[in-house]
Amino acid sequence: PETNSSQTSSSNTSQRAVLPKLERITVGPGPDANFKTIGEAIERVSANGEITVVGPGPYEESLSTQGPSLQGLRLIASPRVTLRPAIGDGLESRAFEIRDVAAVSVTGFDVEIQSENGRAVQTLGTVNDVSFVDCTFKHLLPEHRRSLVSIASLSDGPDSPIQFMQCHLSAAKGSIMCLAIEGEVVLCS
Repeated sequence: PETNSSQTSSSNTSQRAVLPKLERITVGPGPDANFKTIGEAIERVSANGEITVVGPGPYEESLSTQGPSLQGLRLIASPRVTLRPAIGDGLESRAFEIRDVAAVSVTGFDVEIQSENGRAVQTLGTVNDVSFVDCTFKHLLPEHRRSLVSIASLSDGPDSPIQFMQCHLSAAKGSIMCLAIEGEVVLCS
């Protein structure tokens, strides 16, 4: 008997295997890398996992770390990696969107913003114990309308929900738009 191809197709889709989460992942252009993009690695990393990104790049991606499945994520550039967020449809582009996560660390990235609406880091929701270490954040355009880093909400506790250690922020010449906390510009270049 003949089979209906649309039934077969939907049946195969519903039986597609869920790929296992990985504890350690390498991203890079070489044959030893597990993935070619950081975004693919973030989708496959386990909680408390580590992603090593091989430099120098550039990687042209917008990265989202969201939800408890990424708790404890360590994202490490080795050596330094250039990250440029994707630009699309005139919308705000973000290198890192961090939402509803805890205990995430990002080390060794040079983030270059090439859109007037671009941001290097945007936090949303509940964010606790997130750190950026030895990173640079720079607007490449002579003018821009957004801060490089925007922290949308802060916790009421004594500990900082997000830390920038040994990082450098560089806005366009004459701009004050580097860091905004809850909509207020608090740091100038």
